[in-house]
Amino acid sequence: MNLVFDSIALLEEKSEKTTNSEYVQASLGQLKPSLEELVKLLSDNDLAASEFLENIVSLSEKTSFAEKLIQVKGLVAQYDYDGALEIVNEMLCHEGGIENDGEAKQ
Repeated sequence: MNLVFDSIALLEEKSEKTTNSEYVQASLGQLKPSLEELVKLLSDNDLAASEFLENIVSLSEKTSFAEKLIQVKGLVAQYDYDGALEIVNEMLCHEGGIENDGEAKQ
């Protein structure tokens, strides 16, 4: 029985050592392809952009882009796809954005 408790304690300890920065880096690596797909949906004025954006927002809560994505979400809710597209393109191209390899620029 003690072996089980020791294993649980070890798992909890490892879980606590996982930092938010590790989570953010993993999310940024996945963010660019999702944003590129969102650009296609917004360009086509596709209503599926709203649902697709929900997934991106939920995956990106702890990223540096979280506020911008919430801004995009608000524009999409108002059917302002052009405004949302402008912000997403800015995120993809901005100096502080994501490079081609998916890593955040320093």
